Amino acid sequence: MNSLNEAKQFSLAIVRGDIYESIVKKVGFEAGKNLLSIGDEKQYMHLFLNSKIDLILGSEYTIGYQLSPFGYSEDDVVRLQELPIPEIAGNYIAFNKSVPNYIVARFNSEYEKLKRKDNFSAYKKRYKR
Repeated sequence: MNSLNEAKQFSLAIVRGDIYESIVKKVGFEAGKNLLSIGDEKQYMHLFLNSKIDLILGSEYTIGYQLSPFGYSEDDVVRLQELPIPEIAGNYIAFNKSVPNYIVARFNSEYEKLKRKDNFSAYKKRYKR
């Protein structure tokens, strides 16, 4: 697979309401054509592992974690291509608007400390198998 257009020839499942649902729709995946929106990650993993859908989204840090509850590893799947979609670069943490500002500030302070320490390498190792 050399392009996003080639990927759109295959079926992709996504968790309904997930941030990735709107992103893959924006790049041309269409419900009823090549996109299946379902209730939870367990469902789409079952569909994928039983060859009912062709593609799932995952990163080098999460794919092993996603597959392990089903007895599979990243060695059991084929990495096709990194999607050239700026919105999915990196990971994000969001707080509910009702969380007090002092908690958000404390979180941001601790986050920056961890980042400076070793750029989260200890945490990345937990998910990369």
